[in-house]
Amino acid sequence: MIRAAKEPVSGRAAEPQVLVRDGDHLIYVQGRLLVAVWKLETRPDAVKQLVQFAADLAAKLGPPRFCLLVIIEESAIPPPAAVRADLATMLRLSTPHLIRFATVIEGTGFRAAAVRGVMTSIAVLSRQEFPHRVFSNAETALLWLVEGLASELGPALGVGELVRALDYVRRVGLSGNTAAR
Repeated sequence: MIRAAKEPVSGRAAEPQVLVRDGDHLIYVQGRLLVAVWKLETRPDAVKQLVQFAADLAAKLGPPRFCLLVIIEESAIPPPAAVRADLATMLRLSTPHLIRFATVIEGTGFRAAAVRGVMTSIAVLSRQEFPHRVFSNAETALLWLVEGLASELGPALGVGELVRALDYVRRVGLSGNTAAR
């Protein structure tokens, strides 16, 4: 559960709060930004945690709106159909709360470019009620998300601050196998 009082519309971004981490994934929140990093395997229990964290984040915010960033590392294994269905359910449940959703497919070469192309096609064809874009790097995705937050709620998050936090959390957050409480 995300512990905090209702967060105001504006103000500086809070420190990143690691919600859960293990060798396969990392989920953290920073202000109105929920981030999931899929490192290796996207497991059903991790998706269920992400669903719960999204609901918790919406409940603590006033207004209950946030951005979602999903980073798929180059080493990540494509999830099975059941897990993809769970992810689609998570997006459907979060629709009223999402300002923007960005997916980062890391890596270079044909495989990464093909996956980005497929994800972009799915995003366009799914006609979601929130903007969704696919990126090749987190910094560009964060810039786009911050622009969405600022246009709806006013400026509050700095891209540089978020990039530094992401780098830090990825560097230290995946070293360990304990869930943050």
